[in-house]
Amino acid sequence: MFINSEDWNAPQLFTLVHELAHIWIAASGISNEIEPDLKHKDKLHPVELFCNEVAANALMPVSIMNSLNDSIFKTSECSI
Repeated sequence: MFINSEDWNAPQLFTLVHELAHIWIAASGISNEIEPDLKHKDKLHPVELFCNEVAANALMPVSIMNSLNDSIFKTSECSI
């Protein structure tokens, strides 16, 4: 498992939970096989997508996301 110590704390924590998900399901990572590109999410390996979902849900549970007011996601550009 590799966690970039040069990264900020939040990305380090996401990486840690993501990598723990790999261990949990006993599936190795493919970090250099596919270049992540959010525009083409369908190109990500299913194991990577699963581990990303685990990390996202662990760090920001849906119950917290649902309790947030929609206005928190709007920028000043959206209100034009």
